[in-house]
Amino acid sequence: MAKRKGFDYFKALEELADKAKLAGAKLLYIVEHYDLGTVERLAEEIHVLEREGDVLVDTIMDELNRSFITPIDREDIVVITELIDDVLDGINSIPYQFDNYLIATMRPKTEKMAQYLVEATEGLAVVAHEFAKFKNSKTLGEMIVHVNTIEAKADQLYSSLIKDLFSNEKDVLEVVKWKEVFKRFEDAIDMSEKAADGLAGLVLKNT
Repeated sequence: MAKRKGFDYFKALEELADKAKLAGAKLLYIVEHYDLGTVERLAEEIHVLEREGDVLVDTIMDELNRSFITPIDREDIVVITELIDDVLDGINSIPYQFDNYLIATMRPKTEKMAQYLVEATEGLAVVAHEFAKFKNSKTLGEMIVHVNTIEAKADQLYSSLIKDLFSNEKDVLEVVKWKEVFKRFEDAIDMSEKAADGLAGLVLKNT
């Protein structure tokens, strides 16, 4: 990612989105194969991706400070970088909540929430890859709509999970734990949508 021939901001954003996608996939694996005894170790694999993302973010910001010319407005690069990084940070926090809260087993439909998160991050990664060629991309608009659709489905699922939690769970401590866990899933999916919509806004601004 050396700058000498011109730093590729688009490529760096693609790499950051790819790390969020991979983190989402690793989180789904944790949920599907849940074991409190291994969750801390597996959470560290996601944390490695989060730290690699931080390095990318630092590199992008450093290049912005040194570059006289950027492919799009530098403040827009800052905003979209932070939006994608927020997705990665949000995913990173979830397995640590499992461990900190001593979650013994996954509640029903947690896996579905994790699957929605995977779909959202996969869609965001496609959007990031298509962004560099947004003037000719036939996939970009469709994928942004797809991410928005996934977020809407996840929002409905989140509402039903919270309603079920308060209606049927008698252990107050479990209610507290899972309310926070489900909220973190929803937040990460919301962040994916915000990042995709942010890229959509930049397409409009630059066409």
